[in-house]
Amino acid sequence: MGLRVPGTPKNDRLTRYRAKRRVEATPEPFGGAAGERPCPFVIQKHAARRTHFDFRLEWGGTLISWAVPHGPSLDPTQKRLAVHVEDHPVEYADFEGVIPAGNYGAGAVIVWDRGRWVPLDDPARIGDHARSEAIPAALRWETS
Repeated sequence: MGLRVPGTPKNDRLTRYRAKRRVEATPEPFGGAAGERPCPFVIQKHAARRTHFDFRLEWGGTLISWAVPHGPSLDPTQKRLAVHVEDHPVEYADFEGVIPAGNYGAGAVIVWDRGRWVPLDDPARIGDHARSEAIPAALRWETS
């Protein structure tokens, strides 16, 4: 892509995320220093141009993210398309709000579900799995 936010290192995993957004024009988190949480996951419903769900897993200080056009299914035998998108800052796991018109991803975002996840494979391989295949993991939902 070649776009970088001035002052960020070349290997910053949020470069693509930041290049699509203007910090002064959107309430979305922009990401500060790389912080880690104890392996959260979040599912957000995003009423953008087309309503879809976003599935995010924290790994290595960012949220590895996928767009799920038809949303999650309660039937474990049903498979759903999940398109890998740019990593998001860990703070995005708590984001709910409206991204103003004219901005990338404009529309309402709500937290639909959240919890913690546990890798079922060598944790060193999670980054490899994230962009090419299923991530072997167990999800543990939070209870209200």
